[in-house]
This record gives sequence, structure tokens and C-alpha cells, in this order.
Amino acid sequence: MVGTAQQHDRRPAGRRILSLFAAAAVTFAASVAFVTGAAPAAADPVEQCTATHGAVVAVDFGPFGGGVVRGCDTTPTTGYELLRDGGFTTEGTRHDGPGFICRLGNGSFNSGTQYPTPATEDCVLTPQATAYWSYWIASPGQASWSYSPLGAMDRKPGAGDVDAWVFGGTDVGGTTGRPTFTPDDVRAGGGTTPDPSDTPTDGPSVPVGKIDVEAAARWVTQQLHDGSHVVDEGSETPNYFLTTEAAYALAAAGGRSPALDKVVARLASGTDEYAYAAGPEEAPDAAAAARLALLAEITEGDPRDFGGHDLLGDLEKNVCLTGPGPGCTAKGDFRGASYGDGQALAVLALLRGGVVPPAETVTRLTQLVCEDGSVTSILIGPDEFCDGDPMTTGLVALVLDEAGGHDATVAKARAYLKKAQLRSGAFPGYNGSTTGSVPATAYAAQALRALGEVRAADTAIWWLSREQLTYGGFGLDEGPRTPRSTRRSPPCWRAVAPAWSP
Repeated sequence: MVGTAQQHDRRPAGRRILSLFAAAAVTFAASVAFVTGAAPAAADPVEQCTATHGAVVAVDFGPFGGGVVRGCDTTPTTGYELLRDGGFTTEGTRHDGPGFICRLGNGSFNSGTQYPTPATEDCVLTPQATAYWSYWIASPGQASWSYSPLGAMDRKPGAGDVDAWVFGGTDVGGTTGRPTFTPDDVRAGGGTTPDPSDTPTDGPSVPVGKIDVEAAARWVTQQLHDGSHVVDEGSETPNYFLTTEAAYALAAAGGRSPALDKVVARLASGTDEYAYAAGPEEAPDAAAAARLALLAEITEGDPRDFGGHDLLGDLEKNVCLTGPGPGCTAKGDFRGASYGDGQALAVLALLRGGVVPPAETVTRLTQLVCEDGSVTSILIGPDEFCDGDPMTTGLVALVLDEAGGHDATVAKARAYLKKAQLRSGAFPGYNGSTTGSVPATAYAAQALRALGEVRAADTAIWWLSREQLTYGGFGLDEGPRTPRSTRRSPPCWRAVAPAWSP
């Protein structure tokens, strides 16, 4: 994920490099969410599913004050995809991965809040059988529910099938805890759809936009030197920061592949140079170590042994106990982090690695929130001037939401993002600007979707889709209004993807 510090450092590197940076953010914004779990696809209308076409999924939010919400997928492949394509957000556990459904949300209930919330379930280990989302299935003509013998990623729903998710307790055999409604109550042709009045209506109303993720990823691949790393214009030296951006983009667009493995291997071999330039006995560059740790986590590697270093251990043991001081602006800083994005990424890397971050490191993020709810990109000290921006706000809000326990702060940041969105659907690069920024919009879109503001996120994606250039890249800022633009302004790399996906 791009950091403010890196943005400042890379400005002289050339417009192509900055374009590469922007392309990376959009690929991810258009594919999957990187922090709080997978975002839903646009759901097929429930009426498009019939007894012989598609499958229906029903989620009972009753224990959390809601009702039964249905979704439809006309071309289901797995129970997991039925949830996602049916309009639900999901989050797995850090222990089991995204396939074990620990939280569920839907934009029609409480602004998309996922339940159970982090205050009651941290989703680190497998939840107890007394309080979890149990999975039930029914085939066409079946009048009662059966406890699914398969997990959501392994089950393959057939035409006319209906799935149900119920929160509470059950036993291994599924003899208790059945849904209180019948399959006929919710299957195609029956039941009720969410009340339209429950659907968020604020924000611009625009058509659905679609980003050509494959084209963006191809463009990113073309920027790799020897297929393994990015170099600044006129240089042969690896630009490790942008190389991690390329890796995130490739991971978001297509998952594991030989091309991605080659980039990861090059980053592993350059870990000393990138993250430990001060020497192996000194604190690592916190942002660099965090970025590499996140890359290891999303590519099934080991952040405890990446490039010969225990990245998580080194982050954990280099937290400032006091401040200000050398390498520390205040207590809770990761030593040498300097910028808010580096602090946030280090917290996220620990969370994704199954490590509970030191409490003061998370508290430090809350101290970067300005009065208007925006988050400043600099690790400011007490009483220093605070002026935030949408991109940093999106990242920090997502990380605080992942960490849990800071609902009021996250809500404040979410409110700021909604207010900061321009009428075009874009987000500016800084407060007061009226020009849309591709990286800022990509970050804000990810945050809004994950935090349940689906309409605002979709509007941002629509704007991004209009900014994509014919060869797959993006400009840094909005350009002339031309369809799937043929304009030749410098492409922006950061739009393609920060992919620390679960």
C-alpha cells in the first residue's frame, strides 16, 4: 500500500513511476477487500433465481436486532461465492482463513455492519460451537434444513438450492440450532426481499461501473524489469517500494501465479537492502518490513522467515516506549515509522500474522484522527496541527476496524469520507481540493465498502472505471471525460492494488 512518505520520496522518479503507483490501488479496489474481509459482488435480484435457475441464500440477523435477508446468485459455484454474489460481506478467522465464516454483513441491515462485532468475537481462533454462524442447506423439494457436511468453499449449490446461515449454538451433527424459518419461506418464489427503505440512499446516483482488472494487471506486468522488479526511469536499481506495489496488484488481480512468485522471490532476496538498510542489528524500516510481511501473508509465505528475517518479531520488539526521541515521535510509534501509513501497515501486518499488536501502537493511530474525522498522514505529536486526507483516512479506518475496540473513531472517519466525496464520486487528494485523485479514490472506495457504505463505494468505483486508460493504466488525477479514456496522460500505477487480502 502506498504511503505518504513514499509518495513524497518518489515524486522526482518520473510520471511513469507515479502512474504505476496509482494503478496498484485500483486493481485491488475492483477485486477484493484487503482488510476486513471479502466485499460482496453486485447481487443478482432475488426474482432472477427460480426453482430451476440459480440458488438463494438467507442470513438470519435476528440475534443482532435484524431480520432474515436473502440474496440470489444465478450462477453459483460454491456456497462462499453464493454469499458474496448474493450481496453479503464475509470475514473469516485468522486461524482458519476466509473459508470459515466468522462474520456476516449486508448493506440492507445497519449500514452493512458485520456481525458478530469485534467487541464480542475477535475472529482470531475458531469460534465456540455455542456462538457461531452455522451453515444449513436444502435441495429443491426439501421441506426441512440439513446441516451442511461441507464448508462454504467446498459446497457446490445446485439449481433451485437454498442455503441458510444462522448465528447461535449447535452440535456437530446439526441436531440443534436449526433456522426458525423453513426452506420454502426463503427459496426462489417465496419469502420477502429487504425493504427498499432500509437501503442507503445518500450519495450520488450513478450507473454501475466496471474496472478492467485484467488489463490493469497486464499493464503492471509490463512495467517489471526482467519480470521481477520495478526500476526508476534511467536506473538499474530496484525500486522495492513499487515492486511491492506490483506484487500486491498481481495478487489482487489473479492470486498466486509464476509471475507473482518471481516478484516475491526478488523482494525476498532484497529484504536486507529494502527493510534493513541500517544493518541487521538495528530496527528495520517499519513500513518496509510491514509491507514485506503483508506480502508474505497474502502469498502463503512465512513473515517469520522472509528474506532471512523474522519481520513480525522485529516489528514487535521495536515499539517506542516513550517519545519524542530518536526514531520516535511519541509513545506507541513503531521505531522509524515516521508516517501514518507505515504505522497502520505495521499494525495490520501483526494482525494478519496472528499477533495481537501492542495496545499503544493501535492507540497511536487514534491520535492521528483530526477533529473533522480525517486522519493525518504524518505521525504528529500532541497539540500539533492536524490536517488529514481521504487516502490515509481510508487505510487507518480499515486497520482500526480490524483491530476492534474503536468503533466511535471508525464511525467518525467513515462520516468524514462520506462528506469528502465529490459529486463526481471521486475523492480529492487533500482537503479543499475539487479534483478527483485516483489513489485517494481507490483507498476510500475500499474503506467505504468494507465499512458498509456500499452505494458511496460503488460511486467511487464508477468514477475510477471512467479514468481507466485504453492500455489498462490510470492517470493520477481526473482527466477529460472520454469513454474508457483514450487520452494519453501519464498512467497511474497505484490504482491497481494494495492487496493485503485475507
